Amino acid sequence: QTSNGTLSSILSSKKSPRSPTSPKNERKVSFAGVAGTATYHVDDEPVQLLTQESLSKLNPISVDEAIFEAGVGRTQYKLLLICGLTFCSDAAEVTFLSYVTEVLRCDWGLTSYEESLITSAVFAGMVLGAPVWGWIADHHGRRRSFILSSMVITIFGFATALSQGFWSLVAMRGMVGIGVSGLPVGFDILAEALPSESRGVFLMYIEYFWTLGSVWVN
Repeated sequence: QTSNGTLSSILSSKKSPRSPTSPKNERKVSFAGVAGTATYHVDDEPVQLLTQESLSKLNPISVDEAIFEAGVGRTQYKLLLICGLTFCSDAAEVTFLSYVTEVLRCDWGLTSYEESLITSAVFAGMVLGAPVWGWIADHHGRRRSFILSSMVITIFGFATALSQGFWSLVAMRGMVGIGVSGLPVGFDILAEALPSESRGVFLMYIEYFWTLGSVWVN
């Protein structure tokens, strides 16, 4: 232990180990008098501070080049799984309507017009929701747009099972359609995280999730 005055006097008696004016044989600091530790050797060459001139000599790379250097790894496969599962739910939400309308036609006595209205509600919601999710992705980020659209599908997908009448069912399916229209943002998220030579392969892989969702409904 030492007082502040003693500590400052010890430190002030030593030249900076990284000072360009210090001789090489002095570029060593002994901390034994301060903390009782061994000597600490620093590099012989002084630290070069970044200046505007040195920054101008750097060779920057583009985002695509950085992604190419990073390559394909665990992160890209996680993104494929996440985006693929949402694409799977998209297929399920669209495909199962043909079965639901057949069952409800008998239970609720639906007309052909009402059957088509249930199916059309999803696609009408997609038309209305697509510009909204695109705006959110551009102004607040694709991740937020993707997560919010997935939440909308989840909430109103479960709410569909609680529908007690025709118009409530149409409204719930319309809201699901709004959420479904935001899922293509996942394609952009996945594609932007991949090197150019791997994008085509991964975007083909994600199409298999649509098949998986359709098979699951059947």
